[in-house]
Amino acid sequence: MSSIYSRTTNGGTTFDFLCSADSNPNYACDAVVDLRREHGLAKAKEKLTNLVRDNISSLEIGTDRQVEKFYIGKTSVQRNRRSRRFDPMEYQTWRKKGISSRWGEHKHNPYGRDGLVVLGVVNRDAIPRRCRVDQELYALALEQQLLHHFMIEDPDDRIANETFSPGRREEQTSVGHAVYMAYALAPKLRTEEPSAKQPRVQFSEPSATIQPSSSLRAVIAVLDRQPGTSASHGRMGAGAHGYGVPTAVTIRPTARARAETTWRPPNPHLAAPTARDRKGHSGGQGPPRENSAPVRGATTPPTTTCLNNRCKRNRVPKFKCPSC
Repeated sequence: MSSIYSRTTNGGTTFDFLCSADSNPNYACDAVVDLRREHGLAKAKEKLTNLVRDNISSLEIGTDRQVEKFYIGKTSVQRNRRSRRFDPMEYQTWRKKGISSRWGEHKHNPYGRDGLVVLGVVNRDAIPRRCRVDQELYALALEQQLLHHFMIEDPDDRIANETFSPGRREEQTSVGHAVYMAYALAPKLRTEEPSAKQPRVQFSEPSATIQPSSSLRAVIAVLDRQPGTSASHGRMGAGAHGYGVPTAVTIRPTARARAETTWRPPNPHLAAPTARDRKGHSGGQGPPRENSAPVRGATTPPTTTCLNNRCKRNRVPKFKCPSC
């Protein structure tokens, strides 16, 4: 176990840990001020008032959360049996039964659920010599001074005390009495996870004044040079180079390609095919059959196979069957 965890379960934690973002609700006793008798009641009040403000600022900065409420109170402190003496500035010499009891009450309240910080401890050495009060009454006077300051002199809406009631007194005065501050933080803000859906990207139509790119002009020039095709495009809004925005790109076969794909008799010296041959044989499947009988007195030119490798009919070179 870590040292912070052991201090958390056995006698509270440190104030620095309460100011961290990953802190758990607990109480701290290591951030106290010196309340010696030489300072007097007014000086002790000023010290405690400044400490309350400093603690609130440190908690808000460290936890990144706002302090919603804080409560001022007092409780008894006993001497630790393992210590030979009681020192108000050394929390290891304290027996924190009263502090842990107060924390057990405040952690279930809406104004002290997140932590409790001891501000200072009063013993006999902290009481001025002329005062005829014990440490319990002197701690009560400090508590009332803080309440008057935050409720009347410099009102703070975050203070949760509603009355100036001193509470009940102990039957047997303890060796010391502690003045503490309990507080409640604002809830943590939930961070929204980024949505898995991608936002829609809307594309706007290109303006009519956009000039065609060099790549588009290169494609049109290549199509114009092809033997079997030609490209034409309309011109609109000619630019500096004489090119406009193409309204349509049409690829059409040239006269040579149309002549090669149009069906005609394979050879003028051969007899023309019949109507059945034009429709094809075997129910319109495969190449058409043709009458290869030569005309009387004509010379039969050399023949070759069809351009289609699967078609075995004799054809004139550069001729393709209509069915192929």
